[in-house]
Amino acid sequence: MYWNVNPIGMGGSFSSLLKITLGQKPFAFTWKGSQYTWCRLPQGYVESPSLFEQILSQDTDNITFKNSKLIKYVDDLLLASTDAKTCQEDSKHLLLELHKRGHKISKDKVQWCLQKVEYLGFIVTAGARYISPKRIENIQKLSAPTTKKQLRAILGATGFCIQWIPCYGEITKPLIALTKDWVPEPLKLEPEHLSALSDLKKAIMSAPALGIPDYNKPFILYVHERRGVASGVLTQTLGPSQCPIAYYSAQLDPVAAGAPPCLRGVAATALLVTKTVDLVLGCPLTIMCPHEIEALLIKHRTQAFSDQRITRYEITLLNSENITLKHCSTLNPATLLPDLPTSGEPLHNCETLVSMAEKPRDNLLDTPLDNADLILFTDGSSFMRDGICYTGAAIVSEFATEWSASLPSNISAQGAELIALTQACIIAKDKKATIYTDSRYAFGICHSVRMLWLQRGFLTSAGKSIANAEIINEVLSALKLPKALAVVHCSAHTGGSDPVSRGNDRADAAAKLAAIEGPGLILTLTTTDNLNLSLSYNEKEVEKWKQKFKAKQINGVWVSSEGKPLLPRSFYNQIFQSIHKNGHFGTQGIMDSVKRVWIAPGITTIASKVCSACPICQAYNQHAYRGKAFGGRPLAYTPFEHLQIDFITMPKAGRYKFCLVIVDQLTRWPEAFPTTRATADFVAKILLKEIIPRFGLPARIDSDRGSHFTDSVLNQIYSCLGITPKFHVPYHPQSSGQVERMNKELKTMIGKLCTETHLKWPEILPLALFYLRSRPRGDLHISPFEMLFGHPPIQAKPFSLAYTSLLGGDITIASYIQELQHKLHELHESGAAVQAGPLDFSLHDLSPGDKVYIKNFKRTGATQPSWEGPFQILLTTPTSIKIGERDSWIHCSHVKKASSAETD
Repeated sequence: MYWNVNPIGMGGSFSSLLKITLGQKPFAFTWKGSQYTWCRLPQGYVESPSLFEQILSQDTDNITFKNSKLIKYVDDLLLASTDAKTCQEDSKHLLLELHKRGHKISKDKVQWCLQKVEYLGFIVTAGARYISPKRIENIQKLSAPTTKKQLRAILGATGFCIQWIPCYGEITKPLIALTKDWVPEPLKLEPEHLSALSDLKKAIMSAPALGIPDYNKPFILYVHERRGVASGVLTQTLGPSQCPIAYYSAQLDPVAAGAPPCLRGVAATALLVTKTVDLVLGCPLTIMCPHEIEALLIKHRTQAFSDQRITRYEITLLNSENITLKHCSTLNPATLLPDLPTSGEPLHNCETLVSMAEKPRDNLLDTPLDNADLILFTDGSSFMRDGICYTGAAIVSEFATEWSASLPSNISAQGAELIALTQACIIAKDKKATIYTDSRYAFGICHSVRMLWLQRGFLTSAGKSIANAEIINEVLSALKLPKALAVVHCSAHTGGSDPVSRGNDRADAAAKLAAIEGPGLILTLTTTDNLNLSLSYNEKEVEKWKQKFKAKQINGVWVSSEGKPLLPRSFYNQIFQSIHKNGHFGTQGIMDSVKRVWIAPGITTIASKVCSACPICQAYNQHAYRGKAFGGRPLAYTPFEHLQIDFITMPKAGRYKFCLVIVDQLTRWPEAFPTTRATADFVAKILLKEIIPRFGLPARIDSDRGSHFTDSVLNQIYSCLGITPKFHVPYHPQSSGQVERMNKELKTMIGKLCTETHLKWPEILPLALFYLRSRPRGDLHISPFEMLFGHPPIQAKPFSLAYTSLLGGDITIASYIQELQHKLHELHESGAAVQAGPLDFSLHDLSPGDKVYIKNFKRTGATQPSWEGPFQILLTTPTSIKIGERDSWIHCSHVKKASSAETD
């Protein structure tokens, strides 16, 4: 077989296609007052390759060859011939025909009449295709990654060769886990990751040569699933053996990966069939799988998959005319080919295995047992009273309350039902029991959902943890304890007189009573905690109890005169931590939970320490910053010596959407300039054309850290002109308080004037600035205009101004200048006096080496922590701190000190 590869130069070919396809009008545009249009298809136009391929197909469909076949992929043409002479003649004929139609051939890329060519990145020969040695060499040179970007590059390079690597998904599974968002950088490669990299490179080195599809033969797809990874090989018959055409591998989604093994095989088969569509092209396809796919989809109904998913699998596997399902006894995971001849006899019954895998136990019934040793009724309750949430659970038999408990308020009624069901199974250990519940949720966990959540790792299809995951896990374990068990659903609040209705009513009443008065010890201690109060009392502590609470000892426990038990101080920390872990209660929540059951004097301090020592609470809880004072910028003594600048977003009016606001620190004189975009170029233009020519060079310019203020263009201007830029800490607008306040006043003034005049804001902006410049300041009762020019602005009547010597008109120019200078000096001194200067004391008690939490201003959801950390402080100023993980300084109001328990 001889081949000839002729890549077509797309850029040159586009020149002849515009008029044929769309014409020139759609691409007409205006540039600097002149009108232009493209005379070729623009390469930036997203549909250009598609249009080019359509035209190229039309041009090549009419070309006939003697004994050759032409394969087209966009601009890559592959001509296959039976001998060298035919290949040369047909190739020459092809090039001449393409030239007549205006196509340009890339001479450097032509591979002329060879028996082995590189096409679409792979080596193609007669009947086979394999990875090029150059690509293998490049992959072998890749070093162990330290960042996610490097790891994705490795996975991308090897993923390009996925059709040559058996079980690619299973090999790369540990590496893919490192690309998740929550994995920190630099990456820490464990032995399993290094082993996966090594196995991947070995698989590339030993990659087989794959056959070229022969569409005159049927295809065979062998499917295998292991550990949530679908693997398969597409083959065709070649003599007495099978020739691999392509290997496939893919991760199952969380829902499919959590299903029983046989159902995972169904999901893997459907997934791989969809991946072979572009290669099989509707030809006959036989699927070889060690599972009874048809029986599982048609006969067996499961809760593991939704109806929509099952329908999708049926359409893919059962309703396709070209697909035939066959059963093979076993598959070799290394080659995905059968170990044994396909006898058609299954080695296992899929329906039986799936049913067994979905049940927590074999003999779990949903109807009452005939010879039960125990008949129990369970219920859970959660309700609000006087603004407090009460939760409880109870188990009753025919004549007594077997168990009851008051539960943490963060547990829902459904969770309480599950806890009661768990305790009922523990009570019925090694016995035959019928347990009644009025909760459809608890009943469904036992009979419908069953082991599904456990197999999925208690994760939803989105990969998030389900509600009550730990409690459900305990239920599934407890269901195995009784010798024989029936979990039966009964109706709630029927008011009937039958035994089941009466039992359910008594369980409901016991749960509500336990929520309010139930044993508090169950709230705070796990089953492993052994609280022996009689051995823990302190004599001095007992004497205080006798004096204050008139305590007396009953059955070894000291109680108050009201009958409430007294909690020894030695148990404070243990019980408080147990309560806190149940729901991360705050200080007040811990105190309330304890006081409902115990009398415990002096618990506030210890409860507060328990909360402060919890890193999760430190990351989420709010922190109220109480600053002693606000500092200020260095004082300005002359107008436009110190400036503050900022961009504000305005309603779009014509082309304008932003406004650059500049405020003089001494006089508070505002300047504002509308613009279409907030860029550093615009800031530089305003400074050089408006501010500096009118008011002179400023010594200092304050701004935030936006890119329009920190760009290199402005830095070069500042450096050349000797201007000092100062950037305030992020998320602390008070650092540029004057311009932030002016932003608000300017927007308010513009809004009022626009409402009154019905003009757009760029048109009303000069008038708004005039009003703000003319308005007297609240601290000096002098307008910015007067501080800058020495006298108030002259306005038309009836706004006549008070007579001043500067406006009298009877003094000489020299006297006027002298008096003006004296007046301005007084005004500037007054303006400097009311400025807030830098602080001479610290706003915080933080020191280098301390651990702090940083306020998280980039939360994307309510479940993300409000604070990040802890981080170690490197440097401090009176108002800010510096840590190694951030480039910028952080204001002290954005941090809170980590507790000593955490730092230890």
